Amino acid sequence: MTMDKVRYMDCWVDDLREQMGRVMSTLEKEGASKEEIKKYKKGFLQEIKNAEKHKKKQQAQVTAFLKIIGKENCPKSAQKLRQIFYSTRTDEGYWTLPVLPFWGIKAMEAIGGQYIRKANSDNPDYKKFHKKITGLRDALRDICQYMKDPDIQKYYEVRAYNDKEVQAHITLKSDEEFFEQVRGRGMQLDMFLFEGKKLGRPSLKEFYNFVYQLARRYEEISEQKFTVLRHRESDGKNAGEYVPITPGHEFIYEAVRWICEEFKDTDGLPDLRYTDKNIYNACEQAQKRLKDDKNGMKKVK
Repeated sequence: MTMDKVRYMDCWVDDLREQMGRVMSTLEKEGASKEEIKKYKKGFLQEIKNAEKHKKKQQAQVTAFLKIIGKENCPKSAQKLRQIFYSTRTDEGYWTLPVLPFWGIKAMEAIGGQYIRKANSDNPDYKKFHKKITGLRDALRDICQYMKDPDIQKYYEVRAYNDKEVQAHITLKSDEEFFEQVRGRGMQLDMFLFEGKKLGRPSLKEFYNFVYQLARRYEEISEQKFTVLRHRESDGKNAGEYVPITPGHEFIYEAVRWICEEFKDTDGLPDLRYTDKNIYNACEQAQKRLKDDKNGMKKVK
């Protein structure tokens, strides 16, 4: 294997081996028992095994992306792919965070939140809780309406000035602070109840942004225009599905599969997936946004 081919592979396994060597040496110098040394070594070897497995998985994914964009023998493209999908190491030895998972995780958190809200909406206990929260919000809304009424405000002013034990401005300030707290609690409940109503669009908004970011990187790495064409499979196991027939669409399809795998089993959620139609629609929007971006740049020039 040439140096060019290994430069884009992460060195976390090598770091673990070096760390294990240092720890073993320190333990021996400090007179640690054989059992303790064996225990630490076993732990390191397991971590190294996991890291090697993860590295092979990363390399297989990068190879899959390279094949899609037609850059199988391009170390530079492989390095760019690693930088946007995985943590990488700089020439100075520092680890840098990947570019795209930020948007991908937001997209998956959105669909996860959608699933939880849907599950809650079908739960009888949650329905009772939601009804009580709605009742509390209605009560707070009534309080806010009454506190804005001129007659009610006049009542509190007279009450404040008739209080012989506390100065009027102190009483009025206390009433004002109480009202602000009630209004603040009401706004919090508004947000909670509003979130419960959002079942579809928020996840698609985050997902569309993720796909747009992917499409931008696709053009940068492949040096090709991102395109998507509507094609639905007519027969077979994928009959009726939107199947990728352009490299750009295929790249997005694979990247979405990747983020779904990365997100799987997080927080005890089921295997959440965006549909082939979601992916196709997001690709269409990304294609339009990229075109608008280029037209905007032309106008600026």
